[in-house]
Amino acid sequence: MRKRKLLWLMAAGLIALLLAGCSGADKAPDSQQIDPPPGEVTGDVLGEHWDLSQDDESDELTAPVTLYFKDKQGHVAPVTMNIPMTTPDIAQRALTYMIDGHTSSERLPAGFTPLIPAGTTVLGMDIIEAEKLAVVDFSKEFASYEAKDERRIVEAITWMLTSFPTIDQVKLQINGAPLDEMPVDGLPLQEPLTRAIGINLEKLEGTKLAAKQPVTLYFKSETQEGFEYLVPVTRMIDRSTNKAAAVLQELIAGPEEQGLYAVLAPDVKVLDVIPTEDVITVDFNDYVLDPEFRILEDSMQSVILSLTENGLGEQVQIKVNGNVEVLSSNDQSLTQPVARPDHINVYDL
Repeated sequence: MRKRKLLWLMAAGLIALLLAGCSGADKAPDSQQIDPPPGEVTGDVLGEHWDLSQDDESDELTAPVTLYFKDKQGHVAPVTMNIPMTTPDIAQRALTYMIDGHTSSERLPAGFTPLIPAGTTVLGMDIIEAEKLAVVDFSKEFASYEAKDERRIVEAITWMLTSFPTIDQVKLQINGAPLDEMPVDGLPLQEPLTRAIGINLEKLEGTKLAAKQPVTLYFKSETQEGFEYLVPVTRMIDRSTNKAAAVLQELIAGPEEQGLYAVLAPDVKVLDVIPTEDVITVDFNDYVLDPEFRILEDSMQSVILSLTENGLGEQVQIKVNGNVEVLSSNDQSLTQPVARPDHINVYDL
C-alpha cells in the first residue's frame, strides 16, 4: 500500500509539473465552435457565454453542465446534462448532481453511477477570483467511499469544476477542515487540484517517469443501449519535440484498456502537423474519411479535444491531403479552424 501511494504521489507531482496550464485554452473570437451556443448570458461562474434553454415541464431556465461519473468499465467519464438555473451558485449545484442518490442518478446513461458518496452535502463553495480557485466544503459523509474509488472521486470533482471558465484550481474540505490527503486511502492533496493530476491514468508500474511526458487522449466507448461517448485518458509517452504529432500518433495507436475504442483507423496517416501559438494545423491522408468522404463526428471531436486539452493550441485546422474543403459527418464545414467544444457527451433525456 505504501509503495503504491508513493508511486501515485511521484506521478501526480510529475504530471502536475508537465501539464501545468494545459487544461484547455480559451477560444479565440474568430474561430468556429463544434457546438456554437444559440444565446448568451453573463454570470460570475459561467463566464461570458453560456447556453440556456427552458424546461418544457417546469418552465425554468436550465444550462448545460458537463458532469463526471463512473461508467460500467470504471472510467471517469463526462456527461453533459441540463442543470436548473434556480440559484447563482451553478458550480456548487452541479456538484450535488454528482452525489449518489440525487435524482440525477435516474437520468444517467445505463451503467453510469455517481462517485460522491450518498448522503454527502455540499456545505459551501468559495471562489477566489484572483486565483481562479474553488474551495469546496463537504459534510462528513464525503468520507464514506470505497478506497478503490478515491482517485476517481478526486478526478471527477476536479475535472467538473475546472470545466467552468472561472475555475482552474480546486481545494477540498470536510466540515470546514482543509484536506491534506483524502480520508480513506490517503491520496495526497497538499497542493490545489488542477487538471494536471490527469484522469483515468494508464498503468504506471515499470514506467520511468522522468523520461516521459503526460498527454490526455480522448477515446470512444458505448453503452449497451447505444449511447456513444468519449472518455479522457492520461498516458505517459516518450518525450517529443513535436508534442502535437505525438498526441495524434497515440490516438491512432488506440487505447490500452478494455471498453475503449480508437477513434482513428490504423490506416490513418498524419501527413503534416504545424503547431502555432493559436492554431494547430493537421493534415491527414484520406483514410480519415468515411465512405461518404466525411470525417466522423467522434473522430473530429477526439482530435480537437486531445490537442486542445494538452495546451497545444486554441483551435485546430483539419486538412485532408492538403485540402481544407472538408465536412464532418454532421455536415459541419471544417474550412476554418475549429475551437474546443463547450460541452461533450451531451445526453438527451
